[in-house]
Amino acid sequence: MMTNDDLADLCYAKSLLESPSLAARISNAIGSPIEKGLSMLPEGANDIIIITTTRKALETTLDFAISTMNELPDRRG
Repeated sequence: MMTNDDLADLCYAKSLLESPSLAARISNAIGSPIEKGLSMLPEGANDIIIITTTRKALETTLDFAISTMNELPDRRG
């Protein structure tokens, strides 16, 4: 049986899922004009920009992830 606390938690979770976060709203507001501008570029330029920015974002994310890893002990025995 669901308690009053469970119901309150469920209502709170529902409200979080139904309303976009501030970060999502800002990203949408900034991203829409950028996407519109990119769509006006010649086809090849648009592809190059997207590939370049995607690669840079992935490399930056990987560098950050690696920098936060703890060094593991040598397990060769």
